[in-house]
Amino acid sequence: MGWLYKGWQILRIVGLLACFSQNVEAEGSRYPFKVESTRIGNSYQIVAHNQGAAPVSVVVSMTDAQNVSSGQTWPVIGVVQPYSEKFIGMAGARDLHLGYSFKTTVNYRLGDLNAHHDPAQLYRLPYLDGKTFTIAQAPSGPITTHTTPESRNAIDIAMPEGSLVLAARDGVVIDAQDGYTEGGKDPRLLSQANDVRLVQDDGTIATYAHLMPRGANVSMGQHVKAGEVIGFAGSTGYSSGPHLHFAVTRVVENNGVLSEISVPVSFYVGSPPLVFEPRAGLRVTADYVAAVDPQQLDKTVTSRVLQASPIPMPTESSSFSVIFLFIANNWSWLVVLMLIFGLLGIWNWLEARTARQEEMMEELRKTWRQ
Repeated sequence: MGWLYKGWQILRIVGLLACFSQNVEAEGSRYPFKVESTRIGNSYQIVAHNQGAAPVSVVVSMTDAQNVSSGQTWPVIGVVQPYSEKFIGMAGARDLHLGYSFKTTVNYRLGDLNAHHDPAQLYRLPYLDGKTFTIAQAPSGPITTHTTPESRNAIDIAMPEGSLVLAARDGVVIDAQDGYTEGGKDPRLLSQANDVRLVQDDGTIATYAHLMPRGANVSMGQHVKAGEVIGFAGSTGYSSGPHLHFAVTRVVENNGVLSEISVPVSFYVGSPPLVFEPRAGLRVTADYVAAVDPQQLDKTVTSRVLQASPIPMPTESSSFSVIFLFIANNWSWLVVLMLIFGLLGIWNWLEARTARQEEMMEELRKTWRQ
């Protein structure tokens, strides 16, 4: 019973540490971008710092300027490339005999303002070989929730919770949010969908949204290839049921305000490739090895994982998927637990051995006294 009590106490401590690390990770998920004003002599130098993996489009405006001289025309609009800094401007006193003051406001978006999406660019299906899923919402069909410029060309693919989500195109992870747990048709959940976002080589951004809790399988800055597992489907955020929301967006600027608009995408299947536009109600199955008959597109369209993944494919059982996902995302803690319980076993064995040795010594002492 003493061994079980020790194990339980250690398990509680490990659980508390796990919760703490998750909170720290959530706090650290904010994108590392900032604009700083640094005093140099009698002037201020304004510089944007991008310490993350995404290009950042930024608009820096100067307001409430009093007696200010600057060589720039405000607002300054530009793109700060990943892991770099960009000079924005200088500000100083117009009349050197008087004081001066100003404020800067910053509006930024992840993504390249100069990005141009090639309409000929093709995307693979974002799920596993042999799986069959239905496109529930697409630009060509009835629109229920995709009513903003950012989502107008997005598609929704109905799939069971826990289904593997694959990258549809190469990219670099710039956001991996999987801390939300709720889902439903509640307006307060509009901004609470777990997602993975990849910046693609043309500066556009691919979003894979509504992932299940703890459903991201990638980390910030990670390079992924088309066909690699990046997460697990779910129904977090504003959602009526498990599905994958997929959209490709680019950043636009209008009167100093940055926003995103979605762009149309084309998918391909089969070998040789058969190109098709996503349509609401299209049921898609997959194989990138065999040729696909265009007449059979509505019945069977398949896709093969282009790069083998070490993660085994789960069944459609959501309970199995949850167990599998827990192991995949918490393997380091499981290893720690195994080591702790292993050490506890050694500890108890040593205690028992020491106790036995003391008993034997006591018996020898009694014999010697006699």
